[in-house]
Amino acid sequence: MYIEKMNVISFGKYQDKEINLTDGINLIYGANEAGKSTIHKFIEGMFYGFYKPYRKNKQFTPDYDRFLPWNNSNKYKGILVYKYSGKEYRIERNFMKRSDKVEIFDNSTGENITEIFDYDSSTKLYQPASRHLSINKSTFNNTISIGQLSSKTSEDLVKEVKDSLINLGESKDEEISVRNVVDKLNKKLDEIGTAGRKKTTPYGKLTEEIKGLKKEKIQAEKIWQQVLENQEQLNDINSKLKELENRKKDNEELIDYLNEEEIKKTYEEGLQLKRSIDEKIIEIKEIEKFKDVDIELIDSTMKKLNNLDSCKQRYSELESELKEIDEYLKDEESKYDQVKILEDEDVSNIESIVADYNIYKDIVDKYIELKDYISELDTSLNDVQGNKSIIEDEYLYTKLQEEGKEIKYSKSGDITLKEQDYKDSLSKNKQSKLIAIISVLIFAGLLGSGIVLSEIVPLGVSIIFLGLSLYSISVYKKNNRKTDMLHNEIDKIKSEEKDKQIRLNEIIQKQNDILKKYNCAELMELRKLKDKMLHLNILHEDNKKRYSKAISDFKKLEKEKQQKEKQLIHYVNLLLGTEQLDIDNIRLVKEKYEIFKDTKKNIFAKNEDKKARLVKINSCNDEINKLIEEIKDVTDKYQVEGEIGLKQVKEKKYLYQRVLSTLNDKKEMMIRLLGENTLDDLKQKLVKYSSTTLTTDKSKEEILLEQDNLIDDILRINKDITSYETKIANLQKNVRPIVDIEDEISNKSAKKLDYDKKIKALTMARDAIEDISKDIQNNFAPKLNEKVSDIISNITNKKYTDIKINPNMEILTYEPENHELINIDYLSKGTIDQMYFGLRLGLINIIKEDKSLPLILDDCFVQYDDNRLKMVLETISKLNRQIIILSCHKREQEMLSDMDIKFNSIAL
Repeated sequence: MYIEKMNVISFGKYQDKEINLTDGINLIYGANEAGKSTIHKFIEGMFYGFYKPYRKNKQFTPDYDRFLPWNNSNKYKGILVYKYSGKEYRIERNFMKRSDKVEIFDNSTGENITEIFDYDSSTKLYQPASRHLSINKSTFNNTISIGQLSSKTSEDLVKEVKDSLINLGESKDEEISVRNVVDKLNKKLDEIGTAGRKKTTPYGKLTEEIKGLKKEKIQAEKIWQQVLENQEQLNDINSKLKELENRKKDNEELIDYLNEEEIKKTYEEGLQLKRSIDEKIIEIKEIEKFKDVDIELIDSTMKKLNNLDSCKQRYSELESELKEIDEYLKDEESKYDQVKILEDEDVSNIESIVADYNIYKDIVDKYIELKDYISELDTSLNDVQGNKSIIEDEYLYTKLQEEGKEIKYSKSGDITLKEQDYKDSLSKNKQSKLIAIISVLIFAGLLGSGIVLSEIVPLGVSIIFLGLSLYSISVYKKNNRKTDMLHNEIDKIKSEEKDKQIRLNEIIQKQNDILKKYNCAELMELRKLKDKMLHLNILHEDNKKRYSKAISDFKKLEKEKQQKEKQLIHYVNLLLGTEQLDIDNIRLVKEKYEIFKDTKKNIFAKNEDKKARLVKINSCNDEINKLIEEIKDVTDKYQVEGEIGLKQVKEKKYLYQRVLSTLNDKKEMMIRLLGENTLDDLKQKLVKYSSTTLTTDKSKEEILLEQDNLIDDILRINKDITSYETKIANLQKNVRPIVDIEDEISNKSAKKLDYDKKIKALTMARDAIEDISKDIQNNFAPKLNEKVSDIISNITNKKYTDIKINPNMEILTYEPENHELINIDYLSKGTIDQMYFGLRLGLINIIKEDKSLPLILDDCFVQYDDNRLKMVLETISKLNRQIIILSCHKREQEMLSDMDIKFNSIAL
């Protein structure tokens, strides 16, 4: 598997950044803060998102906020294309909260294959890493994804690796998580509870509840005993009360017998009241249908009738206003039609058309004035013929004059002195020559006589003359050279003088030619003529500059005139149908524009007003319909029409209330008259007492006194009964029936027994799985040690060849010199980094030995020296997988190039 392309649409500092990768080594270079870690996190985010693991609900990690787009974009998304088994897959992910989404496509066919990947119920998203990476986020960050200074594995990986090794050993299927099974068993045990956490678990709570129920049962038994005792006392008191009430009833019969006349009178009054009550009942039945009439509803409906009239009046007013608006719009639109042609025009220039016309007139005036000025300059330039040659000739004449002076006064040498010296030198030469000849002759004579005569003196004297002759010859030669030099100098001076004279003649001839050319007698006259010509030339040059500037200004002015003219003629022709430009037509254009502007504004304002009126009309119409419907509901309910009918219903309601009140008053009078008796009771008593004779030895007063005492005793006993009943109720209120408590104890004891069985079964299952797991892990440990040893041997140049990995993923190695097994914490930081780097490669090779997953290295070689870096680069270049190196240094690139290792270079 390898990543082919990343399209970072909006992530961190990047916007629409595309990165293309290849299989093999990919070196992504960028300076500090260039965004390498952003690319690293983008890869992680595309596969896993930024969600906290092992949560019931979706929760985001801090990385979500860290890599929010810098430009506050509402987009937070990207695309990643990878290849697996020769087939391209495309991941599209939106990271934004509440809009987060991930989709996976077959990039060859475009088919959406998201649903074949695993679904995460906590994030409610499918997992792109589940099918082809087949590792969770923790394993990803601890094996194939290595960040800066983080080669060391985290503690979370220990469990992940153990789980993966166990699964591979048991079934060769990493999808089966033994750790998950153990975790679930432990979770179920925790959910049930243990003896150490009795009060916070179901098991502990159940135990406490059973204890509480047993205590409650003991307390309830005591309270129910008190209830039983109080109930027995209450029964005794009730028996006594019944006896007293019977005696009271007997006395009441005696008193009624003695009060027969009073009973007869009460009976007759009662009959009269009953006839009156019956009449009222008949009357009320006639208006009973009005008893449920809602007075407030009637009043509100009558108000609605008034509101309805107001709304109808307002509706009529609004329709009139709308009609006036339509008439106004008709007039304005008629005006607007005359200038409607301006709709498709840029009318911004018409606003200032009068001012533009005045500017145009000024331009035309300037145009004519400048044209005349150019004509004058043109005439002036043609008339003036400046003579530049006189300036040059005057300059030449002056230069020739200076040259003549220099020739006249230059010294070639004094020829007279030179000739005198030449003559003197010739004389000296003759003398030297004569002396030399005489000396030679004397020398020869003395030498000969000395030799002939053999005398020393002549020989000695001859030597003196020999020296003299030699000296004379030397002087002669020297003077002879001087004579030749003087002769040459004299010839040279004569030649120079001849040349000077020739040049002077040429100068005089040229000067004469110049004077003759300008018909001048002397230099002063020539200079005056030159000054005059200079003045004329200066004027000529100034006029040329003025002419050039005037031409330039004329062209600009002409262009501006044409533009203004074209613009003004366009509007005049558009609105007036003529191309004649004058102030009257311009003002007419302005007036039409004002009409256009005002009518357009008025039409818009009136249309808005019309819309507002229509809204009000619709609202008013809705209100009218609503009121009509609500009023109709009420009138239909009471089967009346209009305000008069509603008033009649209201009056009937008030009549019903008055009759009902009178009826209730009469019934109250009947109750007060009869007391506890009825008319039938009184009638029976009268019948009974007319046919029966009662005897007693007590007087009426004695019976009444006894009756009062009986009533007092009954009241006192009733108070005692109420006291006992209250006491019993209070006792019962705080206690449940013992049978209910016993049933609950039985149910909870059975549930506790069920928990005990489950705890025993879960504990046995967990212990069995963990024992199996340890055995499987021990079988895989040698293979892991072998893999890691091989990798570390390569990247340490065979310095460390035997590596041991303990169950906690700690690395041990044999120290090269003493061969002692030591923890790598005692080694250098660079070596430790190498060890953990090798461990990560070994782990992923063991866990995913059938898949070549990409390896992502983000500045993880900063602690490596050049030798270590070279060895690790050689090692990873031999791996049959994609390598993505993110670095802020260029030495990786240089070393890969030096080692002739093929790689894909990307600069951020």
